[in-house]
Amino acid sequence: MVTSSQVSKFLLLGFSSFSELQPVLFVLFLCLYLIILCSNLTIFSIICQPLHYLILMTWRVCGQLASTCIVSGFLISLVGTILVFSLHFYGSNKVKHYFCDISLVIQFACAETNVNELVIFICGILVLVVPLIFTCMSYGFIVHTILKIPTNEGKWKAFSTCASHLIVVIVHYGCASSVYVQFSAKYSSSKDRL
Repeated sequence: MVTSSQVSKFLLLGFSSFSELQPVLFVLFLCLYLIILCSNLTIFSIICQPLHYLILMTWRVCGQLASTCIVSGFLISLVGTILVFSLHFYGSNKVKHYFCDISLVIQFACAETNVNELVIFICGILVLVVPLIFTCMSYGFIVHTILKIPTNEGKWKAFSTCASHLIVVIVHYGCASSVYVQFSAKYSSSKDRL
């Protein structure tokens, strides 16, 4: 039975508390997005023919990687969806964030959410740690191979090629870890928006 105080929709506030800064934030985020888009297009048009890519990346391997990503992403999203739909929400429907995430939404539930928070925490660890392990292993092999290059100039070129990707990985995992690997959903605050 739905009562008048039961919540069925959530309102994402985003940066609405900074109404005077919204035009500036819009321009800033638009510029950042365009820079990222141009950078990715540049990288795509340049790191297109790596040394052994065609030998290692067969259609079968590519299909297996894509299938693994799709299936694991679907299953983890399904778990989150089931967790959210099993709860009832009352009171405020205003989420002080710019995206609607499970850990932000379950803080509005009227029931005990410790199990939900634990499952979200474990999924967050799996989603972050498993790819990080493979990324670190890949970089281990890359560094091992680069160190075998006889000239310092060759080593420098090889390391500089990997630097942009390594920076992206560090930024991604740093931000994602700070948002998703928090044991309590009650901990979320306006600092997470920043």
